Amino acid sequence: MPEEEIQEELEYVLRKLELNREEFYRIMPVPPKTFMDYPNYYETIRRFRYPIKIACKLRLLPAIVYEKYAL
Repeated sequence: MPEEEIQEELEYVLRKLELNREEFYRIMPVPPKTFMDYPNYYETIRRFRYPIKIACKLRLLPAIVYEKYAL
């Protein structure tokens, strides 16, 4: 990309995120995080994958619960 276009894109992103350049350049080097970096019930759901599947087949839980979390 030409430098001018890069600067335009950067200005657009800064405006949309309501950040100034200092904040942006302080945030960018930080390693990305995933949902596993925060408290959640993922391991519990994984541990109960098969009971959840059975509950979904018996229509005790919506099928999306198994499809979204237990696969």
